[in-house]
Amino acid sequence: MRIDHFKLSSAGTTGRNAEMIRGDQNYVLYGKLTNNERDSAIGHYIGVRRKKSNKPAVVKLEYQLSNTGSQKHSNSHSFLKNESYHEFKFLGSSYLKSQRIVTWKISLLENGIVVDSQHSYLWEN
Repeated sequence: MRIDHFKLSSAGTTGRNAEMIRGDQNYVLYGKLTNNERDSAIGHYIGVRRKKSNKPAVVKLEYQLSNTGSQKHSNSHSFLKNESYHEFKFLGSSYLKSQRIVTWKISLLENGIVVDSQHSYLWEN
């Protein structure tokens, strides 16, 4: 399992020396023409890529927000057969009102059994 974590904190462009960040930023802002569209794209993007498999699986994201303290929230996505990528998005006005992700943990489950798990540095079980 591979995690792609990207945080877009402003709709402005980055400098010339930040090619990796600029590439992600261009991907997220592609086709967004107005300032409202660009502002609605501000937020956290967490992509989960798994190895191609014929087995159905579930990816579970657990996270804590800056304004809810130690309360844990969760989202999940069921992978279909041969599906290998899903992106969790936390965007727009709710993100801008201090609902920023502070810490996260992602688990990949097959038949209810955790096959892989990764978490951010600040995550506590």
